[in-house]
Amino acid sequence: MPTLVIWGEEDRLIPVQAGMWYDSQLSDSRLVVYSGIGHLPHEEAANRTAAYVARWLGEKVGTGAAN
Repeated sequence: MPTLVIWGEEDRLIPVQAGMWYDSQLSDSRLVVYSGIGHLPHEEAANRTAAYVARWLGEKVGTGAAN
């Protein structure tokens, strides 16, 4: 199953190495690490995260329009 893993490089609760481990265990994943961001990238960089998720979903599922 496609999985997008977004991690803050400055996460003090769960270090970025954990994100790297998750990424290595999943067969179809992409790890995105935000520098200068902590444990809550979806809050600390909300617009950036939303745009990245939308772009990634577009790559994975397309627009849903018939070809």
